[in-house]
Amino acid sequence: MALTELRDEISRRESCAFLLTVGPDGRPRCVAVQADWVNGEIVVAPGNRSCHNAKERPLVSLLWPSADPREFSLIVDATVTSTTRGRVGDNRLAITPTNAVLHRSANLQ
Repeated sequence: MALTELRDEISRRESCAFLLTVGPDGRPRCVAVQADWVNGEIVVAPGNRSCHNAKERPLVSLLWPSADPREFSLIVDATVTSTTRGRVGDNRLAITPTNAVLHRSANLQ
């Protein structure tokens, strides 16, 4: 999907997103976040571990799953451009999308 259409697609989604980061051992970490569109970037407020992972390894993905497997999920690859760490709830990541795709299983079409 075109990145120019991404903001509208995110606004149509009612569910939270899942932020995927990578830990120091190479394992993925997935946490639920509320995503907001601010000044051309996606802003999320993850916990301390996800915030640390994103600062150290800024290539992340966001997933908005579909509740219905016949519908499309939204997957966004992105780069973290800034991190603000504080107490849980005060953390902020600003994320610039680099690629987005609408995806569903080919077996369910």
